[in-house]
Amino acid sequence: MLADLSLLFALLGVALMVAEAELCMAGTLRKDQAGSAILKSFISLSTAILLGFIVLYHWLDLQVFMIDNSMENYRLVLDAGRVFRLALELAVCAVHPPPTNRTDEAQLLQQTHQPREGQLDQHLVPFDVILGLPMFLRFYLICRVLMLHSRLFQDASSQSLGALNRVPFNFRFIFKSMMSMYPEYVLTAAALVLFIWASWATRACEMYRGKKQRNFLNSMWLTAITFLTVGYGDVVPETYCSRGVAVLTGIFGTGVTALVVAVLARRLELSRAEKYVHNFVIDTELDKRMRHSAANILKEGWLAYKFRRSGDAAASLRHQRKLLHSIYQIRQLRSDQRRLADNSIGLLEVHKNQGFILTGVQQLHSRIREAEARMVNIDDKLDRLLSRADCNTTFNQRHYDKRFLKAQQKLFFLLVLSLMWGGFAIAPFVRMLTAEPTEVKVCKNAADADVTNGLCRRYPARAAALALPRVDWRSRSCTGCYYRVSDRQRQFRQLLRHCLVQRRKRNQSTCLSRTQLPMPLTA
Repeated sequence: MLADLSLLFALLGVALMVAEAELCMAGTLRKDQAGSAILKSFISLSTAILLGFIVLYHWLDLQVFMIDNSMENYRLVLDAGRVFRLALELAVCAVHPPPTNRTDEAQLLQQTHQPREGQLDQHLVPFDVILGLPMFLRFYLICRVLMLHSRLFQDASSQSLGALNRVPFNFRFIFKSMMSMYPEYVLTAAALVLFIWASWATRACEMYRGKKQRNFLNSMWLTAITFLTVGYGDVVPETYCSRGVAVLTGIFGTGVTALVVAVLARRLELSRAEKYVHNFVIDTELDKRMRHSAANILKEGWLAYKFRRSGDAAASLRHQRKLLHSIYQIRQLRSDQRRLADNSIGLLEVHKNQGFILTGVQQLHSRIREAEARMVNIDDKLDRLLSRADCNTTFNQRHYDKRFLKAQQKLFFLLVLSLMWGGFAIAPFVRMLTAEPTEVKVCKNAADADVTNGLCRRYPARAAALALPRVDWRSRSCTGCYYRVSDRQRQFRQLLRHCLVQRRKRNQSTCLSRTQLPMPLTA
């Protein structure tokens, strides 16, 4: 609010000064009249109010700084730099034409040089004009108002972000941001304000010197050609006051021109998408030209070889030159492709790739932290389980010992049973493996065979032997006997097999048939 009021009274004082000067230059008012004194009195009053608002603004700024930094005494904050800025603002805003009625004494002698006459000519220039031109310096308050009403300055989040990054939100930063967002409007407004001020200042300084400069359009023409650093020479400043204004106009015009060129150069640059499309088209064209050059190398090499074999030296040399030109061209194309690839990578691409890498690293770190948290959780659970096991070990030790002993006894009992069952099961096989071979004896004497009792008279000690009569089927008489000592089934089958074999060999009918053989008897 204070900045707005300060700007309002500053513009009011400038407007009153311009009105008083125009009325005096037009001859409507004279310096010794009361109207001029009244206007100047209002200018002085607005200037005094403006100075009061400026002092109040700086005092409030000092109080805010003390609150932000937790200071109680203003002397700790009031340094030489702050005092110098306050004094400079007061000095700039205090300059204005004083309310006086003096005419001849209130004018300053201004000298201009006349080369043709070779002497100095003195001209009277109103002293009010000399004091009125610095009043346009009050326009710096516009910058303060723009800064205070800026969206960046009023946003609390922007202020916090600037404080964290140590970026002061002053007019320099606001001007840079405005030039970045709205460069056309800022440059146009600055150029118009400078052009209007320089035109009026030139007219006011040259009003009492030449007839050409009295016209406002001629002053605008002089300002324009000076602003553009052209200077045709048809209209020139003649007083020192207007020459100073022309110098300032040229300096500001050079700066504005440089800013315009920079803005146009930035506007003419290709955007990111346009640059990608342009690079893709150029790369495709270079690839096509490289394929053509490679084909020309093959063609010219073959033609040079063909004409050299045919003996045409001139044609061979011509095609060799074309071959070397194609090789040089393909080397240039490769160099252009490498240069295009290098130019296509900018800071934005590097920043983008760096962002992708940082994102991947952050994801990896998050996964590592999750794995570590899971490991810690598993360790905690294991510790709790071990603690519970330690608590229950003493209580359940006897129970576990009894169950273990019972299990051992059961296992031993089952082992003994399995061994006994295995022994009974394999005993016959052991006896079969360890038994003596079957002893078969043949009694050829029929008198030894006791068919009735089933005994052999020749071996009476072996009563367990089974005598088998050897019967002659023709005479139906006993010719002898077979007897076996073992009563096992295997030996009996061998005996039968032996009998059958003997029967086939001898082709005799002295052996018993299978149906007539008795069943084996056990010993």
